Amino acid sequence: MLDYPFSPGRLRFEFYLGDCQISLPKHLRLMVARRSSFGMEHGACDQPLAVESALERASTLERLGQLEPAEAIYRELIDNHACGPVACQKLGVICGRTGRLEEACLLLSRAIALQPDNAEALSCLGIVHRMEGRIEAAIGAQKQALALRQGFTAAHARLGVALAAAGCRKEAIQSLREAIRLDPGHPEALANLGSILLDEGDWPEAIDLLRRALDAGPRSSHLLTSLAQALHAQGQPLEAIDWYIQALAQEPNDPHLLSNLGVAYQETGDRDTAIVHYRQSLAIRSDDATTWFNLGTAWKECEDFDEAIRAFTISLVHDPTLAKTHISLGRVFVEQGDLDSGINAFAAAVQAEPGNPDAHLNLAHALLKAGDYTRAWDHFEWRFMTPEALGQLREPQLPRWDGSSGPGIELLLVGEQGLGDVIQFMRFCRRIGREVGSVSLCVPESLVELARYSAVAERIYSPTEAETLTRGQWLPLMSALRFLDLTVDRLSGPSTYLHVPAALTSRWKDKLAGEGQPIVGIHWQGNPFTEASGLQGRSLPLEDLSPLGDHCGVRLLSLQKGHGSEQLSTCSFLERFVSCQEEISATWDFVATAAMVQACDLVITTDSALAHLAGGLGHPTWLLLHHSPDWRWGVNGETTPWYPNMRLFRQQTKGNWKEVMERVRGELAAWL
Repeated sequence: MLDYPFSPGRLRFEFYLGDCQISLPKHLRLMVARRSSFGMEHGACDQPLAVESALERASTLERLGQLEPAEAIYRELIDNHACGPVACQKLGVICGRTGRLEEACLLLSRAIALQPDNAEALSCLGIVHRMEGRIEAAIGAQKQALALRQGFTAAHARLGVALAAAGCRKEAIQSLREAIRLDPGHPEALANLGSILLDEGDWPEAIDLLRRALDAGPRSSHLLTSLAQALHAQGQPLEAIDWYIQALAQEPNDPHLLSNLGVAYQETGDRDTAIVHYRQSLAIRSDDATTWFNLGTAWKECEDFDEAIRAFTISLVHDPTLAKTHISLGRVFVEQGDLDSGINAFAAAVQAEPGNPDAHLNLAHALLKAGDYTRAWDHFEWRFMTPEALGQLREPQLPRWDGSSGPGIELLLVGEQGLGDVIQFMRFCRRIGREVGSVSLCVPESLVELARYSAVAERIYSPTEAETLTRGQWLPLMSALRFLDLTVDRLSGPSTYLHVPAALTSRWKDKLAGEGQPIVGIHWQGNPFTEASGLQGRSLPLEDLSPLGDHCGVRLLSLQKGHGSEQLSTCSFLERFVSCQEEISATWDFVATAAMVQACDLVITTDSALAHLAGGLGHPTWLLLHHSPDWRWGVNGETTPWYPNMRLFRQQTKGNWKEVMERVRGELAAWL
């Protein structure tokens, strides 16, 4: 899905009413006189005109867009009883093209009555019925036309459009594909199948078909827009912009086109140009809630939160049912520290769209951040229903516990989310066991040894081992918290619940003893994939920690593994790191890393799994928090009930790590 939705619009179709190719029978070459009303300007004279010539003249005028004089010729032919079915059919087509549907229906029906085997007239009548909204009649007319003429390409194409309008997408696609099989260059079939597949989300084939339709037939603004939308949906906003601009050349005042072009510019990072197009769209149609929403997202990305709130609020005035707008408004409030308004906005999103997982999950996070755990847990259950989360949890082959089995059950809790979440919440396994009976824990392979040595549950399984279990029931680890009636006040427990072999800790302490100064372990970056969808700004470059390197009273030890560790070799204060840093960086085992944490005098880290590891070990830890941190750290204060030995250093202004590090440097001097 796009982050910024297209302006809404129903699926439209290309159809070419009037592309009939009619061969006039020889016996109808009658002579008729031109009416004086046709006028000298059209080359009238006193000489009689053959019916065939009159039809050719009218058809030429029709192709040139001169429908009024063409219509005059057809009416004269009808009035003179010449070429009855053909003239009725052609005049009916013109009436249909000019919106006179009732008259078009009468004329085409008359043509069919005069010539019952006229498949083209039946097909054109089907188009008129569809324009009237009589979809079943339209389908019936096209099927009759096909019964009269096998291999009638245009009728297959038109039947496909009628079937799509009836909601019969599968049959519509089959009919349009048959039209393309018969004529691979049929513009109407190509365009309409492309539009349907665009609506179905089959963007690659839609793009191919729409390009072929543009090569084969008229380059209508709708067709140009459809191709732009298909490219846009497939993640090609730059190319989409070119096609949107071509469509705008034909429809410069189309508000939806302007809004969609703004979305494309916004996705390329050109927010200023996007805002210009949104404003142009709203100048034409000021009540478009989607465009106001898109404008709000652009202002939010520009960090002009006042304008974002204004745009989202106006969007909701025009359509209070847009859950996405309530959610975006709530996120801006939370970003600004107005948690109460954020909670109200997320609650409104849930009310507007009760089945929206993002609405529930945002409300859950805001309530958790406010410390209202009791209200939060039910909404937090929607975390597995988002498109990003579906299929992420590796479920064992056991029935899922619903909380109704009572004491004495065998319950397997399955670790979820990131490694930090598993480390943070494994502390509750024993407490849950006292409530329900026997509790085991399944954790990622990398945490198995740490969890077993810490004895956080009766039995510890890896995901592979958990798949072989046949007894008991299971539940995601964080879902079990609902049954503990867990609140901020009930987080109390042992300050240390993780343990490592004493010999391993002693080994690292001995190795570091020769450094001659206190050891400060540092960690600066979390998983960048997590930060792509949330928690943006929680990490910082290693170079921003240079004030610690300037402090001559300590030696630094990098606890960074994987992403971000490459910065170590080029940092300006590399000489301040311990002499065995290379060996430390090569050690990835969690138990060994925990022993290294224990060997440090202090750990300074950003919000990551390392923070929970150090906190669970009960080790002195300073946590660096960005301006709008994750829910578990609350909104203010220097302490957290989750880890009594942890101290929080919060950004005062968004993105300003320099000020944070100056405070840390001052506190480090006092700590020494």
